[in-house]
Amino acid sequence: MRRFVDRLVADTLKQWQQPAISMSLLWNNDTYSACSGVRRKDQDATINEQTHFALASCSKAFIVNAILILQSKGKLDLDDLVKDYIHGLTFSNEVVASRATIRDLMCNRLGLISSEGRHRQVAFSRKDLITRMAFQPFQHEFKGSYAYCTDGFTLLGEIVTRVLDAELGECLEQLLFTPLGMNHTNVSHVQAKSDGNFASPHLWLDGSLAPIDWNYEDHVAAPAGGVNSNAEDMQKWLYFILSGQSMSGKVVLPEEFLALSSVPHMKDEGQFAEHELSQAMGIYAHLVQEEAYALGWYTHIYKGSRVYYHTGSIDGFRSLVGYVKDCNFAVSIMVNGDNPFLPRMLFQTLVDKVKGVNVANWSSLFAKHQTDMGNNKVLQPFPKSELDIHELDLLRPFYGNYCDSTGFGMATIRQHDLSVIMTVGALQFYLHPIGELCFEAYKIWPYCVGPQFSANGMININGELVGFTTTQQAIFTRLIEPQNTWKTTNNLVSK
Repeated sequence: MRRFVDRLVADTLKQWQQPAISMSLLWNNDTYSACSGVRRKDQDATINEQTHFALASCSKAFIVNAILILQSKGKLDLDDLVKDYIHGLTFSNEVVASRATIRDLMCNRLGLISSEGRHRQVAFSRKDLITRMAFQPFQHEFKGSYAYCTDGFTLLGEIVTRVLDAELGECLEQLLFTPLGMNHTNVSHVQAKSDGNFASPHLWLDGSLAPIDWNYEDHVAAPAGGVNSNAEDMQKWLYFILSGQSMSGKVVLPEEFLALSSVPHMKDEGQFAEHELSQAMGIYAHLVQEEAYALGWYTHIYKGSRVYYHTGSIDGFRSLVGYVKDCNFAVSIMVNGDNPFLPRMLFQTLVDKVKGVNVANWSSLFAKHQTDMGNNKVLQPFPKSELDIHELDLLRPFYGNYCDSTGFGMATIRQHDLSVIMTVGALQFYLHPIGELCFEAYKIWPYCVGPQFSANGMININGELVGFTTTQQAIFTRLIEPQNTWKTTNNLVSK
């Protein structure tokens, strides 16, 4: 198995132009790590078992198991109402706010549209985001369908912190990291980078992967995607998810509670189905049956075995953690490049290996699917932040203060030197005109993957610019400031 894995990793690095792969495996009680590649493509430093990567949404299983540990200790129950822990919780659908349970959050049946790219971007904290959830629309009836919603796991993290009256990192250390000996796992990308042994994320630029700065909204979204770890610690996590124990044999979560996370709750079907693995399998997709979401895990049946896994993605990192219990097999895969189907391909290849079958060349199939999907993130140059006089004139009508009634809150648009900057909550954006009374907003961030949103001005019957709408469905209305009243005249903007 070790020679097979080493060869697989070496081939994958080359074929997928991948900077590095950090993999931990457990099979028949034998643990093994395969770590190969470089931290950054423009440097020579290689990764090792202690190199930190982001787990992204593979963090969700950590929050689920933290909740299960609290249940095993009698601190809560999966069918408790969320509102009993987060007092004052409000959704746009009050029925959901009054009836949603902890279990509903864990299995993606809440129905709420996730806040990524929307309110999560501008929130100052998890509590602030939870307040803004009152403005998020629903995409399906409560419990009526499966639809992935990271905000449910953010709420779970808030429940954990309120039960234990501690910060999230302290809670996870108390419940999981310390008992399992995962001494280098955390929920802060700043902490993960502190000793210098960390992998830099990479996005695509001109046909190859280029390093970017590691940034994540830990202060808001850590419960849903903020856990960072290394291959050494992930061996201990794999042992736990198969047994509920630490590698020294200490029971951290009794088996009857651990088993709850593996129960399929929502079929992965309908309008919002994801088919995380089968979508890339082409003519072999029929081999994946009974796709569903359990509690923090995707699950399906493959070749007679129940398979569990979760994928993860933040800018420049991809991950997958999965297991097949009846094969006594588990694997963690962390990569520092935006190849979304690479971890899935590795997982499927390894599942075939432990099952003793040879179904297909998964590398070719998954790579083709990734190319066909075209969903890699591509770095783009910022539009020039310093605008010329004509561009400034096009944006000048927007200068002023605004208020939004859909959860984004206050916004200001001001000229700073030769740039026009919009401030919304915790974020700032460079604005760039794309026509009369229209602009694109680029997040002021160490790297650029294109405009965050575009906006169109709203004109009243008197020809006055009274606000603007955005592609994020926000509606910003100008606060009354007589000196900033603008009118349109003969297709020209005048004060």
